[in-house]
Amino acid sequence: MITDFSAHWFQQVLDHLGQGMAILDTEGCLVWCNRAYAQITGFCRQAHIGQAPPHIVDHARLLCRAKFQLEVSGNWQGEAIGITEKGQPLALLVSLSHIPNPQGGRNWLLEHFFEIDSYLGYIKQLESQALHDPLSGLPNRSYFRSEINGAFQVHQQSQRTVAVMFIDLDGFKLINDRTGHESGDYVLMIVAQRLRHSAKQHHGFVARMGGDEFALLLMDTDADQAQNVAAAVLTDIEQPITVGKRMFRVSASIGIYHDQYAHTHASELLRRADQTMYQIKKQGGHGYKLQSGAMVQHERKPPTEAWRTEIDNALSNHEFSAFAQPIVDIQTGRVTAIETRVRWQAQRGLLTAKEVLNHVSQANREETLDFLMLEQALAILTQLKQCASRLPALRIAVNLSAATCLNQDFLQRLCLYVDSRQLPCKRFRFDIPEKAFVLYPAQMAELVVGLVEKGFEVAADHITCADVVNTVLAEIPITIIKLDEFLVSGLPDSADAMFTATAIIAAAKRHGFAVGAEGVGWMKQLEWLRNAGCRECQGELIGSPKPPDEALTAIKTGRYW
Repeated sequence: MITDFSAHWFQQVLDHLGQGMAILDTEGCLVWCNRAYAQITGFCRQAHIGQAPPHIVDHARLLCRAKFQLEVSGNWQGEAIGITEKGQPLALLVSLSHIPNPQGGRNWLLEHFFEIDSYLGYIKQLESQALHDPLSGLPNRSYFRSEINGAFQVHQQSQRTVAVMFIDLDGFKLINDRTGHESGDYVLMIVAQRLRHSAKQHHGFVARMGGDEFALLLMDTDADQAQNVAAAVLTDIEQPITVGKRMFRVSASIGIYHDQYAHTHASELLRRADQTMYQIKKQGGHGYKLQSGAMVQHERKPPTEAWRTEIDNALSNHEFSAFAQPIVDIQTGRVTAIETRVRWQAQRGLLTAKEVLNHVSQANREETLDFLMLEQALAILTQLKQCASRLPALRIAVNLSAATCLNQDFLQRLCLYVDSRQLPCKRFRFDIPEKAFVLYPAQMAELVVGLVEKGFEVAADHITCADVVNTVLAEIPITIIKLDEFLVSGLPDSADAMFTATAIIAAAKRHGFAVGAEGVGWMKQLEWLRNAGCRECQGELIGSPKPPDEALTAIKTGRYW
């Protein structure tokens, strides 16, 4: 391994970089620049040494803009208007970083920049790679969901219909097992070409969902037309495929979900189409089946007496309790809030929040449970006063179910509850799930406005899509959005998860929302979220939900790092 690098060698390395680089002294004067500096701006490399760098219009103002962030973190990035030696304007993306002063004293600045046009071209290339399947060239799952949600927002007030087909190949595993992955990949590419052709014929949008699964989106299609398209797709897929001297045939199982578009979100459309596909799969495959939203829209299973009795008894016996989980500032580690997470000490053992909510929803007792959690959150708030002096300012986050939010009497009941208990509204935050905002935007907007007017803070929870932030949430006075736990679990290893999270964070910043993240279990996740601009986080890495006494004892110092 080479360990003795000369200064000349480093000079050559820096000169071969495509970004312009300059070093500024404590007075903001140019000390050194690389070859790309001259290539981008046209200025002579040596002509302005010892002077204010001429490549940015009003460079002193730029340094003033960056001063605070440089003092806080040692780094700054932003856009600036540049100028060439011939007076032509440049749109630049500029980064500033502190570097040691070789003469001692205050740090110098390392400045590097490049033209935004070339940067945007690079970003578009990365976006394209992140949104497309590299084998087939088709859009991937993230792109497909985004396409559905984008159309959903445009047409949510209309009566347009949508059909989603979930397509799973029959017999594909045998091709892979018997002839190898190269033959399997070729078969997938041919199937992708045929589906692309079908989508074009029927004005649809097709994507590869992963493995041997594909999906097709059709707009303004009635149920009969959707089945006709599925039959044609099935026929196309079943045509023989020649690989070398061998001939293969594959078939498919196709599940179709057809619905009026304004009522169903992307994840729900895909889930229902996927479920329908599996019904065909269980029957031996090689066919299609349609499920209509007219049969399932607003469907809710009536609660059985057994469920109602068990839940009501549990409520009466105080078997539900609020565990507390710390939420911290991702930059400082300081505890900023506590979220209540419901637990049920049932006969079968301690049930998690997800298990509890599933049982409670079957008994139609969500609102009762939500008010119980609010009552226990108030008790936690009282306990905070006995902790360290930093903690009384903490906020308490309480989850609201979609069913509670849709109850027309909820806000009035909450106001009566608040007034009777002299509740400190500014200390409470209500977390409302993304699904409620997407399916019932008008009702949720009215509810959030009412909550904010009363003094409560509101967060949008379980966010999975940037389009929801840009459209549904854009005009609603929420304070913070929270990245979905499943999305966070894919960071930073999954390119799809990184792309989706980055888009959500950018959309949140555009509309002035802070960003939080649930389910942070690893340091690499925390570091990625911190660098991406997330403000707060929670999860196993910080602390799991615990009984209030234990949780408050654990966080009484007020910070985690």
